Amino acid sequence: WESQYDLSINLFDAAAEAACVLNKSTEVTSLCEQVVKNARSYDDQLHCLYTGVKALRQAELQRESMMSTFEILRHFGEEELCPIGNKLVRSKIQQMNELLRKTSDRDILDMNMTNNKKIVALMKLYDL
Repeated sequence: WESQYDLSINLFDAAAEAACVLNKSTEVTSLCEQVVKNARSYDDQLHCLYTGVKALRQAELQRESMMSTFEILRHFGEEELCPIGNKLVRSKIQQMNELLRKTSDRDILDMNMTNNKKIVALMKLYDL
């Protein structure tokens, strides 16, 4: 971890992802604990934390998966999730739909891909 920090993060992330694919949630947890223990920033933990959420979901531990997801979202200051029928949620969905209607397909296709770890992690969490 000291001399090859980036390599260590990448290897542990990859190992956790492989364990998740193999449905070995205990190994995912162990690998993620090492990342959390040694990571220099919260952003460096994100991929492994997301993999941990996926592993919990695959193990049908829905409550634990949701709680882990909410913890990550709270860390980034995301608003608490509301029920789909909530007026605020409907209003925000309508605002986004209007924005998308005004955006051409070409403009969407021309958008740059982000490397921002926070945005990537949040998009993945909201996609679960």
